[in-house]
Amino acid sequence: MASSDQVNPSDETTKKIIKDEDGNEITFTGKLVSGILLILLTALSIVIIIGYWPDRLPAPKESIKPLYRNKIFHVSLVGIPDSARMRYDDENVGTVAEKTGIVPHDTTRNKADSTDTGIGRIDSTKSKDSINQNQASAETSNNKYPPESKLIHINTILLILVAAGGFLGNIIYISTSFTTFIGAGKFKKSWTLWYCIKPFTAAGLALTIYFVFRGGFLNMSDNSTNINIYGVLTISLLAGLFTDRTTLKLKEVFDVLLKPKEERPDSLERDEIKITDIQPKEIEPGKVNTITLKGKNLDKEDITVLIEEQKITDLQKSGEEIKLSYTIPEEHKTKTELKIIVTQKDKEIYKSTLKIKGN
Repeated sequence: MASSDQVNPSDETTKKIIKDEDGNEITFTGKLVSGILLILLTALSIVIIIGYWPDRLPAPKESIKPLYRNKIFHVSLVGIPDSARMRYDDENVGTVAEKTGIVPHDTTRNKADSTDTGIGRIDSTKSKDSINQNQASAETSNNKYPPESKLIHINTILLILVAAGGFLGNIIYISTSFTTFIGAGKFKKSWTLWYCIKPFTAAGLALTIYFVFRGGFLNMSDNSTNINIYGVLTISLLAGLFTDRTTLKLKEVFDVLLKPKEERPDSLERDEIKITDIQPKEIEPGKVNTITLKGKNLDKEDITVLIEEQKITDLQKSGEEIKLSYTIPEEHKTKTELKIIVTQKDKEIYKSTLKIKGN
């Protein structure tokens, strides 16, 4: 059994073990590793943006496919015409006829014709030369197009840039936050998970903003050639830098767009009677008291007001209130409160009490 003067480790001692000299709940090794990771992630996102930045976008009048060489730091527009048929065999190389539409001449017929006249022999020779030239030019034109596996579409490039932009923007934000709290001696290890997950959620948020733009909420055309790539990346970076504000702004936008209309013509509650308040809640004996019931849809003819089971006949009804004049009878003056009930078609819809002043 431990003696009373034995020193046991307290929570404060445990905290001092994991705190640095400034009071941060992180060791020197943790600071070093965190700093290196932040530098590497920042550099990685910058490299991805630079590496996948296209050399140019197709001009609106250019009839070419928006396909690029899928080679980092060399993402260049290939310039394949829209009319080109991109068919590839197992080795990603198409035949001359498939890619160019050039069908070789029937050399057998030319050879047969060449036996008739000398002219035929000359024509046959010219025909063979022209076929060889056409095939050579076709093969040369085929070689300028990379195989399909080495091409990337402009939409895929934009998605990569948007995600990387949101990631980079949030890395800048958490780097600032991390160094600020470290410098102030207020870093708490409970925030570690937040620092790890935040950049990835920012990348997803940037993609969400991008889809909102491309979805037509801001009248952006779906044509890739009309996209301002600098504007898209700027919005992605800002979404990453200000994730919380961006999320709140999206919530405000969708609250306006998707807010349900409270009083639809087909609403099941359009005729429902509601009483929300009664004024005053205390009446005086020996005088005429004006009582007001406030609510909704109170102008129905079949509404009845009862005070201590006495029907009140003089009612002034409107859509939002019912006013009545009431004098406390002699037999109720000794009571402390009176029951007031509102009914519709003999069905009770509201019940309350009125206190008698002085009792």
